[in-house]
Amino acid sequence: MRNLLFFIPLMYTYCTRLRTFLKCFSLVCIYFVPVVYLLVLVLPSGYWSVKSVLFVFLFLVALYDVYEIGYIQNDTETVKKEVTPTSRLSREQLEYYGRHRWLIYVCRAAIGGVLVACLYDEVGTAGTVCFTCALLLILLTYQLYNRLRCHVNMLLYFMLVSLRYCTPFLLFPEYFSVELLVTLLMVFPIVKTLEYRSTKPPHVTTNIFFRKYILKFDSRRLTLWRVAAYGILSAIAVVLYFNGFFSAGHVIVVVYMFCFRLGIYALIKMGANPKGYLEG
Repeated sequence: MRNLLFFIPLMYTYCTRLRTFLKCFSLVCIYFVPVVYLLVLVLPSGYWSVKSVLFVFLFLVALYDVYEIGYIQNDTETVKKEVTPTSRLSREQLEYYGRHRWLIYVCRAAIGGVLVACLYDEVGTAGTVCFTCALLLILLTYQLYNRLRCHVNMLLYFMLVSLRYCTPFLLFPEYFSVELLVTLLMVFPIVKTLEYRSTKPPHVTTNIFFRKYILKFDSRRLTLWRVAAYGILSAIAVVLYFNGFFSAGHVIVVVYMFCFRLGIYALIKMGANPKGYLEG
């Protein structure tokens, strides 16, 4: 049973990255809520039905099915090259992966293929092609990210996080816009990339300016940093609104992220100590 995480989309994310209810709740707040909200914002009002809600669930599962391939490779292959690797899998799971490597990837590819095929009737050729190309780009970027260990990884990380947020909207290329792209980047990828490798020790030089002068090598400062970062982005979003670049709907989702981070900061200041908070 413990090896099913290699095959079931989202299960690998939960078992190796989330592990707690609060982290699952956080993922819902920082990913699923903004993505679904922006889908509601950009798609025609008459689009939504019970069928379309199921459709949204399917393409998010398809996205994570592929995205987790990068997680799996990182946790099984990349760790072999690291001096002090982060161990997310047990020895038994690593041995299982070693024996069934190709079965895992074939099953992941098959699941992704079936899910994408199910999406075709809903979005047509253009949407399916754009979505599939984005999934393949995620796989390609992960091949570089998991093999390289240099400063360029920060750029690759930005690409990966951006693709995770942007890919769902490529199913509807006719509704994708510069305004939507900028909003998606402001919701998460920009802030997350700026704090890249923030919990690493001082001898790690990647993103050293941020870690040395902003965090002062203290990951506990991340909570306040996120409040400040989203406060600045919210102010920028308001300026863009008054200049006619954003609609009010675009501003709302950025302000929502600011409120979410501010709420976490308030809870921490009141003494809350969520298990695994700020741990990757």
